[in-house]
Amino acid sequence: MFRKVLLGIPYYNTLAKSSERRKWGLSTLRSKLRYDKHSVMVAEDSSGIIGFVFNRFDDYLIWIEWFGVDQDARREGVGSALI
Repeated sequence: MFRKVLLGIPYYNTLAKSSERRKWGLSTLRSKLRYDKHSVMVAEDSSGIIGFVFNRFDDYLIWIEWFGVDQDARREGVGSALI
């Protein structure tokens, strides 16, 4: 889902998209989850994952690092549910 959302962003150039894909690979996400089980959250429906949020806890604040909802699931409350 992350890749699908990233590739659909029109204002990221090819280099930026490639960099973000490398930065947010499976090993990074697994590491985040080992440190904080709430740092990667997904929304699912019967078809699979339809949204995600990557975040980090810092100094008693939660910072959203990446957030995305599948194009077909937008305007259905998925983003609000993730927040």
